[in-house]
Order: sequence, then structure tokens, then C-alpha cells
Amino acid sequence: MTEKPNENVIKGPWPDKRKNNSLSAERITNEVSKVAAAQEFVEELTQETIVTAIHLLQKNGIDINDKNFIYEMGLIIEVMKGSIYRSIGFSYPTQMITELLKQMPAEKESLLSFKTIDKDQIKELLSYLETIEKENFWYGDDDDDEEEDPDLV
Repeated sequence: MTEKPNENVIKGPWPDKRKNNSLSAERITNEVSKVAAAQEFVEELTQETIVTAIHLLQKNGIDINDKNFIYEMGLIIEVMKGSIYRSIGFSYPTQMITELLKQMPAEKESLLSFKTIDKDQIKELLSYLETIEKENFWYGDDDDDEEEDPDLV
């Protein structure tokens, strides 16, 4: 049996290369570098701002060694980081606090301004925040016309 040399050859126009939808190592490296640079920027700016603020507070008689001051300053630091991250296009967990407070109606906002807060007021505020969280973040409901941040919902 003799075979012609072209019998087993399939001819056709073949695409030059298959499309590769995966990320290249170079692109991944670039994205990681961007995130690392953003983190470094946020950390340095936050530290510089907080050190200045703490110095000014101490200069004006605030006891910066008080345990409650330290805890509250920790919260301020994290909220500040969230604000800076948002301004450069990244999400941060504390941004949710801001989103919840923006949605709080005026009658609930007054709960935040009491000089002394009793247990019932705290329970009411926490209950309200849990309701807002469930309605807007767990289920993604948002009646605002503002642009939605997909990392927050």
C-alpha cells in the first residue's frame, strides 16, 4: 500500500497564536507594585498626619497616654486610612462606617451627639446600624443615585 505524501496532512489557515486570557506575570507584578505603592503612600501620609495631630493635642493639654485616647485614636487612624484609600481609588474596610453614617437619618444622628449615652441609646444605635448594614450591604440595595463602589457592597 502506497500513501501519497499529502494524505495525512491537514491544510488550513491556522491562527498565529491562541488567545491567552490569563494574566501575564508582568501584569501581575505591575498590579502588585501599584498596590504596594498605594499602601506605602497611605501608611506614610497617615503616620505623618497623626503624629502632627497627636503632638498638637498633647501641646493643648490632652492626655495622649490615656487608654481611651489610644483606642479612639486607633479608630481615627483607620478611618483616615479609609478616606485616603478612597481618594486614590482603593477600598478599605472602614469605608463601610462612613457609608452607614451617611445613610443615618437626622433623628438617629442625634444619638451620636449625646454627652452621656445610656444602654438603651447604644442598643438603639447598634440595632439601627445592623438594619442599615443588612439592607444595604448584604443585599446590595442602594436607592442613591450616586455612583456605587462595588468593593463596598
